[in-house]
Amino acid sequence: MAITQNDLEILKSEIMADTPDGGGSPTAIAVVDGVSNNLFPDVSDIDRLEGRVRLRKVFPSVNAANTDLLQSARLVITEVPSNPNASVFMFKGTEFADRRSDAVDYMNSYTYLLEPYRAYYRGTNYKASRVLKYNDQGDTPLPNVGDVINITQLMQKKNPQTIPLGDVLYSQYVKVISVTSEVPDPAYSVREVTLGIKEPLLYDFGGVADTPSLGGQAFDFFTTRRNPDLKFYGATKLGAVADFGDQQITLSSNKLRITPSGASLDSEKVGVDLNRMPEDGLVDLAEIGDLATITELKTMALPTNTPNDTFDLGFERLSDVSVVDANGLKVDTDDLNIDLDAGTLQLNGMFDMSFYTAPLTAKYRIMDLAKVESVSGDTVNLLNPITHDYSTAAVFSTMLLAGDMQARAFNVFSQKSWGNGGFSDTLIGDGATSQLQVTNNPIVVTNRDSIEERWALVFTSSTSFRIIGETVGEIGTGTINSDTKPLNPMTSQPYFEIPQLAWGGGWSANNVVRFNTLAAKYPVWIGNAIQQHQGSSKDNYDFTIGYHANIDRDRGE
Repeated sequence: MAITQNDLEILKSEIMADTPDGGGSPTAIAVVDGVSNNLFPDVSDIDRLEGRVRLRKVFPSVNAANTDLLQSARLVITEVPSNPNASVFMFKGTEFADRRSDAVDYMNSYTYLLEPYRAYYRGTNYKASRVLKYNDQGDTPLPNVGDVINITQLMQKKNPQTIPLGDVLYSQYVKVISVTSEVPDPAYSVREVTLGIKEPLLYDFGGVADTPSLGGQAFDFFTTRRNPDLKFYGATKLGAVADFGDQQITLSSNKLRITPSGASLDSEKVGVDLNRMPEDGLVDLAEIGDLATITELKTMALPTNTPNDTFDLGFERLSDVSVVDANGLKVDTDDLNIDLDAGTLQLNGMFDMSFYTAPLTAKYRIMDLAKVESVSGDTVNLLNPITHDYSTAAVFSTMLLAGDMQARAFNVFSQKSWGNGGFSDTLIGDGATSQLQVTNNPIVVTNRDSIEERWALVFTSSTSFRIIGETVGEIGTGTINSDTKPLNPMTSQPYFEIPQLAWGGGWSANNVVRFNTLAAKYPVWIGNAIQQHQGSSKDNYDFTIGYHANIDRDRGE
């Protein structure tokens, strides 16, 4: 069967929590549309008091037992929180099964290291201090207020010999809030530098040196700069109405909040290293070359509710349409005939009103896709004119493009032995005399059940083998005398299927078959930045994410 709208699901990851091991691989549990707290719990009193960055990993996916191609899959934020103290942002996963600790590392890489400079600690800069003292010869640049630098503690003889002398024992990023310097004795050209830093030191830096120079222990400090390759996606309301044919639009703000900002924030409590984040917690939303959407939600009460009733929604070229009853229960899309181009909706012959409570309401969005040509402040120039009229309730969102999604198995080869057990994508050592015959007996995968994984089938005899995944570990055994169908516990269906006829003969113990599988799933992190503010449990922090794509259609549809 072809991919349908019902097959497009956003799946939860293994661990939906702000713990270092949060995230991981996809589950078969969908993020249910219209359900409160389906991604994040309520914002707590402490979150409002301290400020917080919350992260959840999800997977836009194709839940279909086929390998049909889903084209140009993308996520956009279609509704932003009404509470100005909360923001939502997205970024791509660093790996298919990455964890929250990896996502935090990605955010922290907003600042990265440039060239090092040599200096010398003035005595010991003790843990918890907000002052850093060092000496230099005056030939290195002084940090400026607002700069982020990385300081190091180098290995000394007095330290446990776990790493070589002179190597980095530990390091810390610090943000400079004040700078003073003096040369107390011009005859020696030793400059004494004292920095005020925003957050306390996490370790002792300095101390007695093996070979003191310029009065203290040598260290390297690194200047830093913003990482231009880091990309966050988000949304904002329009700052002015936009009319059909416009190519210039005004945003309420072209800034996206990724962290809270304030004078008394604590990185550990917020959840990211604030020293490495922008001082005001903001990054540019729209940049030249971005793909973006403008979308606005519309509603219409349906005057009737009998099968085959048809309604003109009043707008053409819609992005999506749904129908809910008086209690918010969503009508199954199988019971609806929707023409997005014409902007019409029909309750088809399968529709049964006995499952719902009147009245029914149609919810639908007008949407334009655009490419950003230039940006000036809050004004964005688009490469193409828009095709609808938009009010200031409309939302501008940059587009996180997952691209084409389609499960497949590939890179099939066999080795004489597995060697050190590595998952190399090229042959290690000699090839096996036997090969898996996949030309006429291909490995079978489905969009629903396949995962992104590198697999090794390691023979223990001439007929039996272990099934090992780089991420999932050893999950079972198989034999060449039957089909190989290891079970994906998330879907209760096989990860893949190798037909018995693919095996042939001539295998021996220690041979290994290597192949990779791709998933029709894409890792995405959703971020929620909470500013310090006064509020209550009744505050509304809701937002909406849209998952859109293209599919091949039969001619005439």
